[in-house]
Amino acid sequence: TDIARRVKEHNAGTASRCTRGRRPVSLEATVPAPNKSAALRMELRVKKAPAAQKIELLKALGEEFADAEK
Repeated sequence: TDIARRVKEHNAGTASRCTRGRRPVSLEATVPAPNKSAALRMELRVKKAPAAQKIELLKALGEEFADAEK
């Protein structure tokens, strides 16, 4: 829920075993979600996508959620 805190924790080596050996980390994209359930579903879709398609997928998902909120 606090993106700045999470990035700081990852760079300090206290947040995730996965990122400890890959520091410094940087935040590439964020997409607002209407609730935690939707955010977790979106995260799973992005993680399953090929690396070359992740940013495009996030842009599409962001537009999808923006349209849904209207």
